[in-house]
Amino acid sequence: MAPANTWTARQSRSWFAVCVVVGTVAFLARLIPVLRSGGLFSISQYDAAVYFGAAVGLVHGELPYRDYLLLHPPGSTLALAPFAGLGYAVGDSAAWATARVAMMALGALTAVLVSRVLWPVGALPALLGGLFYAVYLPAVTIEITTRLEPLAAACLLGALVLLGADSPRTALPPGRVALAGALLGFATTVKIWGLVPLLVVAIYVAVAAGMRQAARFAGGAAVAGVVVCLPFLLAAPAQMWRQVVSNQFGRSGSEGFRWGRFADMSGLGAVYEPLGEYQTAGVIAASVVIAIAAVLASRVIQARLSVVLLAAFAALLTITPTWFPHYAGVWAGVLAVTLGAAASVLLRSAGHRRLRRLVVAGVGAVMLAGAALQLTQVEFGERFPSGRMTAAVATVPGCITADDPGALLQMNVLGRNLRRSCPLVLDLGGYSYDFRPQRTRSRDPRWQRFFLDHMASGTITMKTRYHTGFGLSRASAREFRRWPVFVEHEGFQLRQPRR
Repeated sequence: MAPANTWTARQSRSWFAVCVVVGTVAFLARLIPVLRSGGLFSISQYDAAVYFGAAVGLVHGELPYRDYLLLHPPGSTLALAPFAGLGYAVGDSAAWATARVAMMALGALTAVLVSRVLWPVGALPALLGGLFYAVYLPAVTIEITTRLEPLAAACLLGALVLLGADSPRTALPPGRVALAGALLGFATTVKIWGLVPLLVVAIYVAVAAGMRQAARFAGGAAVAGVVVCLPFLLAAPAQMWRQVVSNQFGRSGSEGFRWGRFADMSGLGAVYEPLGEYQTAGVIAASVVIAIAAVLASRVIQARLSVVLLAAFAALLTITPTWFPHYAGVWAGVLAVTLGAAASVLLRSAGHRRLRRLVVAGVGAVMLAGAALQLTQVEFGERFPSGRMTAAVATVPGCITADDPGALLQMNVLGRNLRRSCPLVLDLGGYSYDFRPQRTRSRDPRWQRFFLDHMASGTITMKTRYHTGFGLSRASAREFRRWPVFVEHEGFQLRQPRR
């Protein structure tokens, strides 16, 4: 008799088909909405531009924390550095677009990994779970550009595959356990939220497989963390600690607590407002479905770790003081595994087998269609007249400044600025946390002066992000408007600071 984990030719063909379907749908679900809205050369993804700009700085010899402010660990900077290096050959704009496509491909891989976790419990659950991740709005939102979460999500699902149940956990090869730890250790160097799944999985491994396996897991995580972080910590220990750790505690919370947070988590974010009087009912219904799915999935050995992680992420997302819709992408992978595992339980329940398959497939199709429909309701980024603006600054001497590094990337001047020894200021908003003010940005005179001084330090400057009511005081906005317009096109203005 063949070993239980040996696949037949038929199983291999089925798995290949699932990979192709899930991977293709996931990639297109990320690419098409971007092309339909802002395109690959859009702006308005501020954080993503900061992270890619940090990688551009690194390949030009600038170290985060020591030479420029970065409010996150250096993992994403290292991961994006190869793409940033392309800027030397093809320009910053094309390099960033290439990195964005790579993140979409990484999202497609993560969707396939969801299916791989679920494959031992059945082809249909694996297909449904992978497709859910493929079109789940929070997952799509994090994987259309160079955010932190795509890397963390891929690492988490990779670790779940390595710790999967093709064989008993106690029989897992030590190398797989150590590699799973290394993946989650690296995820923590991307975003400190990675500590949550790292600790949860470490405890799970200790309980399920013993302390020796847990030590191997912890060792892999420690090696990954040290290799990534130690060089930067040695170069600027105080700055790195302040920016990555201390400044996070100075961030103010979101005003009030809104049901919209749960709408984002349940995947209803794009249709929350159109639901009108049914908003609350819709969110409650989605939350009940997720809770029932978690209970059912806990009966599946391959999904138990995902259910535990789902609960941990639910707690994290509920208590975090700040909120942005893309935060919900953090639990996307384990949510997809949980739903797929719940489907497998329903398929094994009493009743007519063919009818069960039809019912589960039908319900899954409705859920997937609803999730996919939301992708038609969102806009990803704002079109930017790259050609016109790039030509306008091509012969301008000195430094070009902007309040959004995305504009510098799209004008192909970020790398040029660094070659001209211009100061690298990527995250203007982040400096408000570093200054530790007792008031909002618009009422903080130190940040207002810093903003204007930075913008005025360039020969030409562009403001696309901050305005009165969002960051700028009325006085700062008036002062900026006094600077003469150098070029204007499609609502975007290049201005000449007064000397």
